[in-house]
Amino acid sequence: MGGPPFEQELSSACCQTGSGDTVLLQLLEFKTLLLEVVEDLQIQKDAKTLFEDQISKFVLEKQELEWEKESLQYHTETVVNQHTEALMNVQKQLLKYNLEKKAIELEQKLALQSKSKDSHLNQLGEVEKRFSALSRQCTMVKQALEKQEQSGKVPENV
Repeated sequence: MGGPPFEQELSSACCQTGSGDTVLLQLLEFKTLLLEVVEDLQIQKDAKTLFEDQISKFVLEKQELEWEKESLQYHTETVVNQHTEALMNVQKQLLKYNLEKKAIELEQKLALQSKSKDSHLNQLGEVEKRFSALSRQCTMVKQALEKQEQSGKVPENV
């Protein structure tokens, strides 16, 4: 708008009027104000474009951060689940270890009791043999005494 054709029109208009200096001055002031307004509008347009670009970037960044947050939450849940499973496995292994240890202890106790039983049975068998031998000897002594009593001779030591 403020190019050379406009100035030529201004010059011709000034020449046609008698008070050309005043009109020319007013036109120049109008042209200056118009250029300032156009410049302000251009600055506002550039600022608006810049703000819109920044808002778009912020919206994208916000969306990316929300996706990252969701991803981290999923990862956290996965890690917590894995940790819980690992703890359960450790507890199961400890329980299994304790049960195996208890089973070994019970087997050892049973083996010891079995040996003790066998030993007692052997001792009982030995006692029965001695009792049987002693019983036979008693029977023999009794029979010998009865024979002596029948024969009239009783030993003095008995």
